[in-house]
Amino acid sequence: MSFDTQGYFFEYAGSVIIPGYRRLMRQAACWLIILLLPGCDSAVLKQDREDQADPDVRRAMAYHQQGDPDRAIQVYRDALTRNPLLTRAHLDLALLLHDYERDYVGAIHHYRQYLLQRPQTEKRIMIEGRIRQAGQLYAATFFRSESKAADRVTELERENHELKERLGRMEDDLRRARRAAEKQPVVSSRPATKARPKLSYRVQRGDSLESIALDVYGDASQERLLYDANRQLLGTDKLLKEGQLLDVP
Repeated sequence: MSFDTQGYFFEYAGSVIIPGYRRLMRQAACWLIILLLPGCDSAVLKQDREDQADPDVRRAMAYHQQGDPDRAIQVYRDALTRNPLLTRAHLDLALLLHDYERDYVGAIHHYRQYLLQRPQTEKRIMIEGRIRQAGQLYAATFFRSESKAADRVTELERENHELKERLGRMEDDLRRARRAAEKQPVVSSRPATKARPKLSYRVQRGDSLESIALDVYGDASQERLLYDANRQLLGTDKLLKEGQLLDVP
């Protein structure tokens, strides 16, 4: 067994145990973190300053401060369309979509874009918590919408059933009205025509069918009507005899 004068290690049974090694590594890690953190913070601050110098980001921030989130959202979107690497715009837009517009899917997208571009951000825990919250709110909204849709479908089915019942009752009433109408006697709306009295004319000397038609009807051409009514009496010769009694239709 051997032991060095510094107390950092000793050897026993062919193996080496280094009691001071872990302490040295912890100290080195602490110094490394101390050296790196200011660099990370300064890089983040520099990137924040560069993003805030962007004219669209400045306008969007001004709209937000003036209480006009709708215009701020639109300007942030325009800025990211032009330059998707504006990390400050991703975070600010995510917060507006989350808290104001209730666009939880859009908010989650921009939260993740921010973390993707700034993986070492000190805001990671906060942002990951908001991502979980946005997901839960979206799920709750989705299920509420599904429930409302189901209630509306049930209501429409009930209204449809009631409408069918009303239609059935109306059809029954119509059939009863038709049967009742069929049993009623048919009354003609045409006025009853009085039977025309039968007229006659006694032939005088010098009469002809044309002169009689002119005298009776005022139209000599109606002599055919007179002949047809008295065909058996006049025969085919249409000879008139004084004293004959002609039917006048």
